[in-house]
Parts: sequence; C-alpha cells; structure tokens
Amino acid sequence: MYAVLRELPNGAPKISIPGIPDDEAEFDAFDEWTAGLFREAVEAYAASARMTLDALLNKCYFSAHTNRYVANEEKRYFVEHAQRWKLLSERENRSRILLEPEVLAKVARYESGFERSFFRSLHEIQRLQASRTGAAIPPLAAIDVDMTVHPVGSG
Repeated sequence: MYAVLRELPNGAPKISIPGIPDDEAEFDAFDEWTAGLFREAVEAYAASARMTLDALLNKCYFSAHTNRYVANEEKRYFVEHAQRWKLLSERENRSRILLEPEVLAKVARYESGFERSFFRSLHEIQRLQASRTGAAIPPLAAIDVDMTVHPVGSG
C-alpha cells in the first residue's frame, strides 16, 4: 500500500477509506488486508488523484522495477568493491608477511652457512662415535674443484 501512496501526485487529496485505519500507527499495525480491500483502496486513491487504476498500477510496477534495478546495481557495485578490497587486503597482508628481496637474500646466505656448519658438526660427531666403537676412520679429505666452461661452438 505504501508503494501505491508513494506514486500518487503531490497534490492528491488525503482520503478516508472505510475499513482501513486513517491513523498512521494503526495503519502500520493493520493486518486485516484482503485482495478485495486492497483493490478497493487502490481504486479509491486512483480516483482521488484523477488517475485511472491502470495508470496508478503501471506507475507502481515501473517504480518497483526501477527500484529493483537500482538495488541490483548497488549490490553489484558493493560486491565488486568488496572483492577488490579483499584482494587489496590480502596483498597488504602478504607484503607484511614476506621479507624484502634484499633481506631474503641475506637470510638465504646465513641459512646456507648454518647448514654447512651443521653438516660439518654432524659428520664430526659421526666420526667421534665411530672412533669410540673402534671402527677404522679414514682421514678427512679435502677436494678443490675448478671448472672452466667453454661456450658451445668456440673452438
């Protein structure tokens, strides 16, 4: 009923319809609507505004269609922006979690140094354990490797 009232021209007179409360609070709480009572009310409002019933109903349908279209556009807009904000938020979180490339390179160098030190210590422990059991332990061997790579096709 509010959709019908919204579509009436500004100068339309306020009317009283038998069976429908005139007070706004009572109207809001009114729950005894029937299809016949609704149609009677719409016809009365259309007549008071000097409109045909079809003209008033068409304005209501057009308004509902327009409102639905606007609501769908707003929904799409907010969904797109929500997705964009989610991506920006995830990107920001990743940038705070991952280290800068220079720092990552430094960490990788330290890691490789720690790894070499770990394996040297592990091998020393294995040699000490083997010597305790009386196993023959070969002397440590150091090998230097020098590789020269020649490009393909250069004599």
